[in-house]
Amino acid sequence: MALQTIILLLVSLLLSASQPLASESNPDFFRISRNSYTASEICARCHKDIYANWKESMHAKAVEDPVFMADFLMVQLKRGPQVKEYCLSCHAPTTRVTEDYDLRGTASNEGVACDFCHTVSGLGLIGKPDYYKIDKGITKYGPFRDTESPAHETQYSEIHTKSEFCAGCHELVNGNGVLVMGTFSEWKEGPYSKEGIQCQNCHMPIVYDKNVVDPSVKESSHFVTAHEFRGGHSVINLTNAAVVRTEVEREGDVAKVVTRITNSESGHKLPTGTPARKVVLNTRIIDPGGNLLAEVNKVYRKVLVDDDGIILEDNAGMILNAAQVFSDNRIAPGETRTETFKFDIPDGVDMFTVENTLQYEFSRPILRTEKIVYQMSHEVIEVSGGHASSQVLSTDDSSGRFVILVLAMGVLVIGLLVFFRFDKKKLGTKSSLV
Repeated sequence: MALQTIILLLVSLLLSASQPLASESNPDFFRISRNSYTASEICARCHKDIYANWKESMHAKAVEDPVFMADFLMVQLKRGPQVKEYCLSCHAPTTRVTEDYDLRGTASNEGVACDFCHTVSGLGLIGKPDYYKIDKGITKYGPFRDTESPAHETQYSEIHTKSEFCAGCHELVNGNGVLVMGTFSEWKEGPYSKEGIQCQNCHMPIVYDKNVVDPSVKESSHFVTAHEFRGGHSVINLTNAAVVRTEVEREGDVAKVVTRITNSESGHKLPTGTPARKVVLNTRIIDPGGNLLAEVNKVYRKVLVDDDGIILEDNAGMILNAAQVFSDNRIAPGETRTETFKFDIPDGVDMFTVENTLQYEFSRPILRTEKIVYQMSHEVIEVSGGHASSQVLSTDDSSGRFVILVLAMGVLVIGLLVFFRFDKKKLGTKSSLV
């Protein structure tokens, strides 16, 4: 038995000696492709934290997202399979190089894959098919200087820190020359670009207590740039995007509601992206019995029409058929929009409540489902006589978050005290913490 054990140990040593160490620079050991795209799961072997973050992002789901797939199939039905290249150039951008428009390869099905962004070595003219200059192979480009990897060559890239990097897909002009989606140009024309604040500052902030490289591979920085790319699908971003303040006055049988909406945290218009997205201000007057006395909706959106002047509602129609911008009342970065509504209050109603809700809506008529709605802000103001007597602040109010934080800290402290008290009783005078 002892002899068997010794033989097994010797065999194991020989096998391990024949394999290259993870610390050695050996792309072949890590299965990094030298002439094509490397699957993101390969990247995860070293970049576990970043991969886990990216995997939950809309970039990773850019192909599998059922909303996109519905539009993708509809466009093909209307214009034929040749439009695949147009759509996939952003939803599966590795196809710009591989031409895998039938999505047969692994990288094609990964959406905006790790290896696409990190093989971009330069940028061309916005709107051109060759906007992204690709350097496939073992050199990976990124925003950090003086980095080394045992798996591949590394190269600092300033363009990975600039908004221009995002412009290749977040700026869309259709075949009729209509700017369907202008997120980049909205940023470029606004105050954030003049202050040097890039898309990455908000959508890829620094996250601490995460490793660039798994410690089992090599020592690295313990902070990363977020790869979940929070945007219009993020409740956190939406609730912080705007500040809403409402004042109510009653003059006889008329209630005047003045609401000010400030686009305080978005570097682009509110909303941005495809024009299927809208922001709606809903103002309601409710009596003490809960009865709705009056209601009004103010919609902020970009409206596109076709050659016949028909308003287009779905993404496929906008991309294919938009002939001009009919209207655009979205709120620009830093802008405060003031809305004043007057409501008739019935005789005998001395008290009433004003409910003001700002919500983000994403209508998808192509799927024939309910629209997607996120609440951005909610105010409740009780009015008695001619004065507003109480107010519940918007959901984006920082004091509310502070109270929650204090309560959480209190619960944590109490929990620790209980733990240590129980621990000492259990073990006598010895502590379990060494």
